[in-house]
Amino acid sequence: MRRLRICAIEPSGRLYGSERSLLELLERLDRSRFDPDVVIPPGAPLAARLAASGIPSAGILRFGAPGDRRLRRLLSLLRLVLHLVYRRCDLVYLNQGRLLRPIARVASLLRLPVVCQCTTLYDVVRVGENPRSHRPVRAFVCVSDFIADRGSLPPERLSVIYRAYVPKGLRRPRRSVSSPDSFTVGLIGRICEQKGHGIVVRAARLLRERHPGVFRVRFVGEADDGVYLDSLRRLIRETGVTAMIEFRGFRRDIAPELAELDALVIASREEALGRVFLEAAEAGVPAVVADEGGPAELARRFSLGRRFPRDSPGELARALVEMRDDYDAERRRCEESAARMMLSLAPEPYLGAYEELFLKAAKRQDVAIRWTGVDTPA
Repeated sequence: MRRLRICAIEPSGRLYGSERSLLELLERLDRSRFDPDVVIPPGAPLAARLAASGIPSAGILRFGAPGDRRLRRLLSLLRLVLHLVYRRCDLVYLNQGRLLRPIARVASLLRLPVVCQCTTLYDVVRVGENPRSHRPVRAFVCVSDFIADRGSLPPERLSVIYRAYVPKGLRRPRRSVSSPDSFTVGLIGRICEQKGHGIVVRAARLLRERHPGVFRVRFVGEADDGVYLDSLRRLIRETGVTAMIEFRGFRRDIAPELAELDALVIASREEALGRVFLEAAEAGVPAVVADEGGPAELARRFSLGRRFPRDSPGELARALVEMRDDYDAERRRCEESAARMMLSLAPEPYLGAYEELFLKAAKRQDVAIRWTGVDTPA
């Protein structure tokens, strides 16, 4: 029987959350039934990881970056058409919905069905605002209800599929707190306004005033926007918490960072699901998350971590103090809930949901699947 040929289109080709999730999905597809390849920009870091996994890629995608000229975009579309024809593609899988409009034109021209992944709030809003581009799409896939509920997408083609979690062997040494007089809090991710670094800085000021010398904060990640980074550093100086906050930069391996944390903070306003929330849970690092977004959805579903009202530095500071004061019990609850979550989000059933979706979409059937993990005993 001929394998289903899936052409995945990844517009950035970097190695952030959505790209890593794509790699993990394609690595685990049943190669006796599926034949994937990936279209990425030239020189993308993802290419080497794909090659190591035996997944072919084509570095032909040159549109999607700010400032690209019209002619370059048109040439990219032409190269994509030729690639899809040469590959005799059966299904297009767009890994980031922001490019649906041009991809939908190509797919309509070649009469190919599309599966569109809406990974971010920006993706789902933008896709929902362009109903003309929906025509070739057989399934829109959102990674959380938080994302799905914020877009104007046709319900008969709307799927919610949580990301599976592949354990990474993250283990933190068992301990009460790092020392009686210190408590280290981390925020891991890109340094940008949406991640809520400013809220953490303002909470740090309150912690310094009420518990001087006890709390320390680490920002792990790099900034895409130098202007925002400058404004964040200025806020740190103005609030008098320079000595409390350490910038750790980008870390490809976050295991050593998690090992040094007593708590993780997720203050993002728009987080789709929160891979770092899952990684911290595996490592046994309790988390405090903003009460809106994908991480809060996971926290509610699996009774994991503490939540605070979004944009409230005072409530964030209070939650961190309460966590430190009851840290042994907090850590035990984290470990118990994390174990259930890891079992629920196992890769095998997640993969089954995607394989079913791909097979139906390739037959031009509208697909609406819901997979939010396997039910496990409380």
